[in-house]
Amino acid sequence: MLKKSTIAVTLLCLLALAVSCGETQPTQKETKASDSSLVTTADTETEAVIEEKNVRGSDIASALPTDLDFGGASLTLLSRSEDRYLHEFEAEENGEVVNDAIFKRNRNVSETLNIDFHVISRDGQWGAHTDFMKSVSADIMADSKEYDIISFYAYCNSVMASEGLLMNLYDLKYIDFEKPWYHQMYIDSATVYDKLYAITGDINLTSISMLDAVYFNKNKLNEYYPDLNIYEMVLDGKWTMDVALGLTKDVYTDIDGDGKESEGDFYGFDINGALDLWPVGMGLRYTKRTEEGGYVYDFFNERNTNIIDSFYDTYNSNTGIYFVDSFKENRFVEGLSLFTTAGLQYTDKLRDMKDDYGILPMFKYDENQERYYTSISDNSSQILVPTTCKDPDMIGAFIECMSEVSYKTVTPAWYETAMKGKYLRDNESCQMFDIITESVWYDFAVINTSALGDPVFVTRGAEQRREGNFASYWKKKEKQLTKKLEQLLDIYQKH
Repeated sequence: MLKKSTIAVTLLCLLALAVSCGETQPTQKETKASDSSLVTTADTETEAVIEEKNVRGSDIASALPTDLDFGGASLTLLSRSEDRYLHEFEAEENGEVVNDAIFKRNRNVSETLNIDFHVISRDGQWGAHTDFMKSVSADIMADSKEYDIISFYAYCNSVMASEGLLMNLYDLKYIDFEKPWYHQMYIDSATVYDKLYAITGDINLTSISMLDAVYFNKNKLNEYYPDLNIYEMVLDGKWTMDVALGLTKDVYTDIDGDGKESEGDFYGFDINGALDLWPVGMGLRYTKRTEEGGYVYDFFNERNTNIIDSFYDTYNSNTGIYFVDSFKENRFVEGLSLFTTAGLQYTDKLRDMKDDYGILPMFKYDENQERYYTSISDNSSQILVPTTCKDPDMIGAFIECMSEVSYKTVTPAWYETAMKGKYLRDNESCQMFDIITESVWYDFAVINTSALGDPVFVTRGAEQRREGNFASYWKKKEKQLTKKLEQLLDIYQKH
């Protein structure tokens, strides 16, 4: 049974329920409802609700003093220049709900702290990420004051931290790391020897939109299993690997009539986006804490082996499974699978989908697993502070204020816009969304994978037997990965 959330039910979701499914009574199975689709409400009305109520978690007190004043000082943030990353911090007021929420948040934070906030950007997508890091390193070595804070690629950030380019965020005033606008498991997992070099949460919209989920076709699922309440199954903690595979086993139709399994056919489960989701959802762990506060690998063990083997066995023995290396995003839209896996931003692709759909967390290993776990794309953004920032106190206040206001206004605006239409029509859908957003998973080795020789590639490779089974793959990589982990911990301990 899921633990009842301590965070208040948001106004937007309650409004959506009033519109779409009437009043609901809270139960022990309910989590906080996070948003709504307001499918019959005009954008202008929704915008007014967001502005009037400071909706999400409005009962959570601010950690900031009310008399902060930085005297109009300039504060500059460096972002990746690609639209979805630049849009996390830069937007013009134009009547579009998320744009306006970002614009108003920036104005709110600027006025609250009395700062002059600016955004600059550089190409930082994959392929240009190394040049981005080199330019930051050169700036810091030259003691440049061009920017005070950085929003950058989660996969890359540990490299910059290991090179001594970033401040320990625990040295900054005003950040309350226990607030719900930060990903708590990230803070717990990333902290080593009382040091934390990056933070993630509502301040970066991609930390929400790039969370992963299981999508299901409601129409098709009802045809196959008319008596199944899959939401109830999730809430009862019974959404497990065996259940998911049992529902999809040998669910297959030769739609294109070519007499062989192919992309144009109907399958029970498209798992081509699940190489990372599968092990994360079932609780795979790479590392464990030492008494000294560091980490050691706890990777090659029976449970992890079973998780990895289950992926390989499933796509090789189950006719109902469709798996190729690249995600075929149009297949689910066209009604060619019961289930698929993708990030929450995938909902943008589903606006024209004819069938109704819902989302679920990734399934558990078994019912003994205490909770669901949600993976997040390593392409999402995180917040870093260069050692050259002009005023660390101002940066700490800025991170806290931006995070709080984003949590209360920008994230709910994104919920409303991204999820409106087919998705958030009922209380159960809201609950599924909350489970996903509250179950984000992190491991020290995954957070630092780019500085550790990429242990995540061992998982992905072993799932597909690219270099043998898990045991042989780990044997090839263990010495190198262990050495890199020891070296990184030594660097962090000495910083």
